[in-house]
Amino acid sequence: MNRLIFFFVGLITILSCGRDKSNFNIKGTVNGPSPETIYLSELSENGVVLRDSTEVDRKGRFQFKGYTPLPSFYL
Repeated sequence: MNRLIFFFVGLITILSCGRDKSNFNIKGTVNGPSPETIYLSELSENGVVLRDSTEVDRKGRFQFKGYTPLPSFYL
């Protein structure tokens, strides 16, 4: 039993190493009165830069998908 668990933990670790870490997927829900559009901005050396926007559905859900080559701060 312990060997089986060790095998699966090792397999998951190896498979996760090959994933592209530069892709991101942000999902969320807005409670209460929700805006029609949500904005994703990056905090850069030049100030706050608008990077993306997405619409909020009737249930308050939104989603951003994208790619970033380097880590950064987003608002």
